[in-house]
Amino acid sequence: MRTPPTAGVAGPARGQEELRRCFHEARQTLSALETLGRTGEAATAGQLGLYRILLGHTGRRDLDQAFDDVLGPVLAEQQRRAVPLLETLRVFLDHGRRPRPAATALAIHVNTLYQRLATVDSLLGERWRTPERALELQLLLHLRAAGESLEGMEG
Repeated sequence: MRTPPTAGVAGPARGQEELRRCFHEARQTLSALETLGRTGEAATAGQLGLYRILLGHTGRRDLDQAFDDVLGPVLAEQQRRAVPLLETLRVFLDHGRRPRPAATALAIHVNTLYQRLATVDSLLGERWRTPERALELQLLLHLRAAGESLEGMEG
């Protein structure tokens, strides 16, 4: 089965300068589509939103490397203990670093959440809780999940 072409779409353009801008935007959108594993699709920059900006300057390999560098120890501990540490971290961050709503969303007792977060502290250091670092982790988790869910749709 042949895979349809992948395309980044931009335009319309009038004149050479607008054409140059549209070409750059289309290439950036194409790069983001490829990084997300969305081969065989066409999209505009607006349809990709923030992903185009974040993924236009890096590839899937770079994203995987960043994930491994930053969250690899958490993933390894998760696999060793069979405890969903990455999901716990993602939900905690998604709920504004508020323990009770995160525990409720995970359907666990708040003390269980605190135990899991203590494990994350031991692996990443407590600095991960700063707003800047928490945002970086949240983006890594969401970008990784987006890439994985799109890969699953292909298969």
